[in-house]
Amino acid sequence: MQARLEVIGAGLGNTLQDAGRFGHRRAGVPWSGFLDQSLAHAANALVGNQPDVACIEVRAAGPSLRVLVGPVWCAVAGLLDCTLVRANGLRDKLPAWRSVELGVGDELRLGVASDACAYVAISGGVDVPQVMGSRSTYARVGLGGIEGRVLSVGDVLTTHIFHPQAQANLCATTDMPRLDGAVRIMLGPQDDYFTDQALADLCSHTWQTSAAQDRMGVRLQGASLQHRQGVAADIVSDGIAPGAIQVPASGEPIVLLADCQTMGGYTKIATVISADLHKMAHLPAGSTCQFELVTAAQAHAALLDNKRLLQQWLQGLKPYVPVGWVDEVALRSTNLISGYVNAQAVSGEDF
Repeated sequence: MQARLEVIGAGLGNTLQDAGRFGHRRAGVPWSGFLDQSLAHAANALVGNQPDVACIEVRAAGPSLRVLVGPVWCAVAGLLDCTLVRANGLRDKLPAWRSVELGVGDELRLGVASDACAYVAISGGVDVPQVMGSRSTYARVGLGGIEGRVLSVGDVLTTHIFHPQAQANLCATTDMPRLDGAVRIMLGPQDDYFTDQALADLCSHTWQTSAAQDRMGVRLQGASLQHRQGVAADIVSDGIAPGAIQVPASGEPIVLLADCQTMGGYTKIATVISADLHKMAHLPAGSTCQFELVTAAQAHAALLDNKRLLQQWLQGLKPYVPVGWVDEVALRSTNLISGYVNAQAVSGEDF
């Protein structure tokens, strides 16, 4: 069956994202997709979805959803307050790392993503048309998602077909591991355009994120990274990818994210390694971060570590029984009157 949910509160900056749109960068189309893949995979796992299924990415204030056709299972992954309002008016909090079954008329009211990125997964995944092989929203050009834009009041989210009899409420035994610490980087490709002091400042300085940030990139404030005398900040445009740290003439670095352009004419002093790029999505304006220089071998090992930690977390998922919840599937599959005998035939007495 398919479930349907209506957006009754738009929130702010919420889009549909999946694993991404690959193979089109030569035509100027960015990857888009999840800013934090591990977190999105966790949300999908909690409702029985495949890892790359489209879900709601919350970047600021989350939306409010009402079930029009159900049942449907939802789960929240990340630092996001969530209130469940049942059709009968009862209210409860939905903690992260746990799925919940919603019926017709039930509402899911999402608060603010306190560290700037969280995910809401819906069983079956949101069924919107694929554009260039992906359902991800690229709002700058109106591509993918729902009409290529953020969620709006009145939007109706229809899920793919799923089988509720095979669904179970799930919860995690632990929170997803948070990989704190410095954001690891590799120098290049234009690190030779910068002074020795700029290279030293890059990793010794504590940077602060500015309000100038979105899914395209995050501008950092702090020390001004100076270019070498006689070498301009601008270069002949060349290929660019998420994780690149551009430095315009102002000297303030910009870390590029999933919706970044495919070509760029600013010098790139370094690149955030794949294992740590998700950290940049969790830095709201005013947050601080530091960079740490690593080798290619260390970057590869870090990526493998991330995958291992995610798999360990996924193996810790288990069914749970919410208060007042009745497992109708289990009841119907059990012979509740086994051992019945005809008492009259046994005793010969009337009852």
